[in-house]
Amino acid sequence: MEPNSGTQEENIGPGIDGITYEMLKNVKPDIRDMLIAELNGMWRSGRINQSLKTIKVVPVPKPGRDPEIVDNLRPIAMLNCLLKVINTAVLNEIENHLSDNQILPNTSFGFRKHRTTSTALS
Repeated sequence: MEPNSGTQEENIGPGIDGITYEMLKNVKPDIRDMLIAELNGMWRSGRINQSLKTIKVVPVPKPGRDPEIVDNLRPIAMLNCLLKVINTAVLNEIENHLSDNQILPNTSFGFRKHRTTSTALS
């Protein structure tokens, strides 16, 4: 896994660990290298530390509705930023593998980079 294994939205809130993308972006190089080594260890072993899997669920009011009524709230799962970095890296690896090995047919347009329904129609 590389240090910049994907672009992450920096305005997204932190998970239960309180670590934000801004913190990860500004971490000292020696700590960054330790984090990358730890993430690569998880990547190689195929196992993610349980602490990264803990999710904070936050109730967010639906727009224009009374937030005091439970039915007007929607749950938002706040994943740890490190877990999102891992998820993005895995997604990139899968997409690259599928593309490099031409596994998906050229007629497949859904959920693929640089392919849209407009591309399919043209």
